[in-house]
Amino acid sequence: MKSFFIIKTQQGNHYFYSLSKKQLGIINPLLYDIIESCYNDTELPSHYEQNSIKKLKDKYSHAEIDYYYEKYKFLKENNYFDDITSNSRYKFIEEQLIHIKKNNSITFEITEKCNLSCKYCTYGELYNHYKKRDFKDINFKIIKNTIDNYIDKDSKELSVSFYGGEPLLNFEQVTKTIDYINKKFKNNIKISYSITTNGILIHKYIDFLKENNFDILISLDGNIEDNYLRTFPNGENSFKSIYNNICYIKTKYPEYFESNITFNSVLHSKSNQSGIFNFFKREFNKIPLISEISSTGLVKEKQKDFKTIYKNLQQNNKKINSDNIELFKKKYCQFNYESIDQFIYGDNNEKIIPTGTCAPLSRGIFVTADGTILPCESIPHCYKLGDVDDKLFNLNYKSIAESFNKYLSDAIKTCNRCYYYLICGKCIFNMGIDSGKIKCDSFKNYQQFKNYIKESIEIAEVQAKEHSI
Repeated sequence: MKSFFIIKTQQGNHYFYSLSKKQLGIINPLLYDIIESCYNDTELPSHYEQNSIKKLKDKYSHAEIDYYYEKYKFLKENNYFDDITSNSRYKFIEEQLIHIKKNNSITFEITEKCNLSCKYCTYGELYNHYKKRDFKDINFKIIKNTIDNYIDKDSKELSVSFYGGEPLLNFEQVTKTIDYINKKFKNNIKISYSITTNGILIHKYIDFLKENNFDILISLDGNIEDNYLRTFPNGENSFKSIYNNICYIKTKYPEYFESNITFNSVLHSKSNQSGIFNFFKREFNKIPLISEISSTGLVKEKQKDFKTIYKNLQQNNKKINSDNIELFKKKYCQFNYESIDQFIYGDNNEKIIPTGTCAPLSRGIFVTADGTILPCESIPHCYKLGDVDDKLFNLNYKSIAESFNKYLSDAIKTCNRCYYYLICGKCIFNMGIDSGKIKCDSFKNYQQFKNYIKESIEIAEVQAKEHSI
């Protein structure tokens, strides 16, 4: 792939970026013009009337052109223009997964039941890639067997999360699980608890959740208009109930609210990111997580309905923020080091995982109410890692490694043509791997990535100007 970019910003500055060298620098406008005009020439044309250099002589003297052409030659002779290939080549092996697994993180689907009927729910009528919901509660024997067999006894930390359905509909099982874990590990392991809830019942159990220092993620899409897809089974908007419960917690436990409560919002066709951010900042002084409606596993007959409510998160987020710029600097520029080893030895041997897929078990495991073990709650059931019941705990590390290697190898051809590969956040399980055709809406060709660099630089220029005032 072509590895160099010349960029002119709205501020009138000129830049040269070499992906092969991971170096970005501001350059003289004449050097910009020479690169643009003469890149395909092997040496400076001796006759200044030749097409590739003719337009420059009206703006610059021969001496200036000669001087900056020497700089251009230096860049070319030192491989700043060399083509690059993505080194997405990572392969998992069984021993790696056993090591990764030691993070000791488990999420339990406490129940399949829910007291809302959200239009975009991945277990709803739009989708068919999950097992049929029987509205069952998880058997405590599944929880106990998972804890006894999965948790590394030598680990110093343990993270346990509760998910649904709506987990607070089976609160008895939540308390039973915590009692068992606390008795088994309390003196040996640092334990943290978290729960994802729609907030309808949270006011009833907030005392217990605070007492056990739960991190709480509440699903709310914004104001009452933004929240119109999150309804009760009778079609009533759930906003007022959730909002009142949130205000109750904020008033009763202000410090706990500040430190332990976060929000997740789903972007849809009638909402926008700035409106969502403004609502949570104004009402709760919080910045929510924002996700888009899943496009994986759609029922063919429901695709038209899906399109009426879907909005692409990346396309909606036109403006690049400071986090994006820091990520660009970290991954696409030299001289940004995270450790002394990286400074001394560099990243030449770094293995890059194709796509933004998490390494298997790196986020722990998600155990469904029927005992299916998945990489996380967002993954369709057909990509299970294993099974657990009241007697058996089946998690085959070799089989998991082989499966992930197969999935990722299918994506490499696409990834190796993409300039976004170093900071890709796209999960392989949301790219149509089951259809045999990889579809990635995060893919960036040369021009798209050039636009991304340009936008990043322009934001940085504005920030630098504001700080200098």
